[in-house]
Amino acid sequence: MSAAETANISYERKDKLSDKVTEAVKNAKNLNRQNLPNLAQLRLADLRFHGRDDDLKLLKSKLCELGKGNEGGGKSQRELLLITGMSGMGKSALVMRGLRDPAQKMGIAFAGGKFDQNNTALPFSAIVDALSSLTKYVMAQTNAQKIRDDINKALGVEEKQVIASAMPGCDDLFSVSDEGGSRSTVNFGDGGKESSYRLQYAIRRLLEVICSNLKGVVLFIDDLQWGDMATIELLKSISLDKKTPSLMLVGAYREDEVPASHPLALQLREATQLGLDIATIKVGNLSCSTVKALIADALR
Repeated sequence: MSAAETANISYERKDKLSDKVTEAVKNAKNLNRQNLPNLAQLRLADLRFHGRDDDLKLLKSKLCELGKGNEGGGKSQRELLLITGMSGMGKSALVMRGLRDPAQKMGIAFAGGKFDQNNTALPFSAIVDALSSLTKYVMAQTNAQKIRDDINKALGVEEKQVIASAMPGCDDLFSVSDEGGSRSTVNFGDGGKESSYRLQYAIRRLLEVICSNLKGVVLFIDDLQWGDMATIELLKSISLDKKTPSLMLVGAYREDEVPASHPLALQLREATQLGLDIATIKVGNLSCSTVKALIADALR
């Protein structure tokens, strides 16, 4: 076979390949014109939460216990609920489906905050967001003025100044400027133990009053693996306080980023030694059968 004949065969093959590609593109366009679902059309948010039934039941039972707290039928012992798992496992989604959504239907307050990996230098960032959210919830209630009055009676001027300085966004819950002159500013990120203890006490008393006036409160802090030491110590202090009724503390973190030497792990061990009950839900990979069911549900 001559070189010219070989070249002609090669060109013919290229032409055939080009024709097949053109036909495939045309078929793809025709499919898109049909009423077939695509990723943009799939309403994934409306799907049933697959593969987490046991976890959802556990969360619901704890929420029901929380709702009975101020009725005298709930637990007096504080419990910390931890949601662990690697990144992308659905920890936050589980909390939203299992706690936030049903809490709203039950008249229970849900307030959350999330740590940011790129903003770890700012102390209390997640707890500030959570308490700001809780403040907005309280101020929207019919008994908001009673709660404000109770807080003003329960907290002294200094305690309110401490909260206002460290937790911007909580000012609507009490009055400070008209009592005791100018407001003091304290640097709580300096590692001072006295400042930390004052803040911890003030926040505990604030939550005690709020929770006493509500059916229940869920306080959720996400991405604890990036939390600052001051926040972790504050959460431990709140967890160990048995005076606050109807409060559920929930934290989520990436277990692969919290080794035994991590501040969070150290504080959790210490809290356990001090008598804190810790319940842990480990969120892992979905099984193959669950993934198939999820896909089938999405395409239905």
